[in-house]
Amino acid sequence: MNEAVDAAGREALWDRVGSSLEVAASILASGGLSDALVDFRDFLSRNELELAFDELVAIGDEQECTTEFWMILDSSARSMRLYSAALNVPHLTSADLCRRHVAAHAEALGG
Repeated sequence: MNEAVDAAGREALWDRVGSSLEVAASILASGGLSDALVDFRDFLSRNELELAFDELVAIGDEQECTTEFWMILDSSARSMRLYSAALNVPHLTSADLCRRHVAAHAEALGG
């Protein structure tokens, strides 16, 4: 029974993260970047949330994205525990890039 509860919780988390990533993608699409989201949509359709996240960060890193976009990705990274995973990797990860953009936006807002 406990495995079923864990599986249900994991699936609910995936649904929430997937929905959040879709919201972030819609921000990019509204900025005229819908063609750049092909790989993102492919990853999302296969429930490859971390790869979908990576794709959004890569696209956003090359654009002038809103604070809202980066905060959504920050929340998604936290939900997927990507920041703690990034501590074990010797190279720059998408989570690191996301964290840098969130910090830069917070600084720009005086926070």
